[in-house]
Amino acid sequence: GYYSIAVEVKDLDGLSAIARDSVTVFGKNKDISTLTDSRDGNQYRIVKIGGQWWMAENLRYGIVIPTDREQTDNDTVEMYRLSGSGQQDTIGGIYLWLEAKNYNVNDPKGICPAGWHLPTSQEWERLFTSYPRLYSIQYYGIDGLSNLNLDLNAGGIRINGVFERRYLDIGYDWDLGFWSSSFKMPERVYQPYFCSFNSKANNLNYGFWAIADAGLSRYYSIRCVKDN
Repeated sequence: GYYSIAVEVKDLDGLSAIARDSVTVFGKNKDISTLTDSRDGNQYRIVKIGGQWWMAENLRYGIVIPTDREQTDNDTVEMYRLSGSGQQDTIGGIYLWLEAKNYNVNDPKGICPAGWHLPTSQEWERLFTSYPRLYSIQYYGIDGLSNLNLDLNAGGIRINGVFERRYLDIGYDWDLGFWSSSFKMPERVYQPYFCSFNSKANNLNYGFWAIADAGLSRYYSIRCVKDN
């Protein structure tokens, strides 16, 4: 709960001063349920935080394509999946931002299930801005009290048409992240908003990034949020 705290100090002459502060005490989040995607039958654990339901697993909707093939606008949702023992369900799909938006940049739903949408930049920031950054990493990160588990064991990035697997244990934490529906478009270049989260490296970054930056195309994971 939320607590207001006051400390009063009084000297021998009867003069006093009061300092006030507040403390929020968190327990383990027990608002947990399950979402079933009617499109493919995939089930996801979901958690309610701040009155809003979030997917607590990465989206894994679409057709898996080889990592040496581009994701394109072809009426089929395409994704990359990392191979390896125990990684398939935790990593989910990895998508180009335009693929995540279903090639309709003005539709916040993207490729999320019915009744759900890609988080906006404001929805991402609402999770973090009320608390110190390190606390947010611990609370929302893997095994954190929120049960949101915003942490990736592995991810991917495509550079000059070549897809690379990148794992936290070799230090590529800044290339792992989650997409948003929000974007800016200065000078006619899309700059989608993304969140990069790595509790193992105590690293949390979010902001807008230019798709056309040095020919680099990033492929990130997706966490959907339930519509209000």
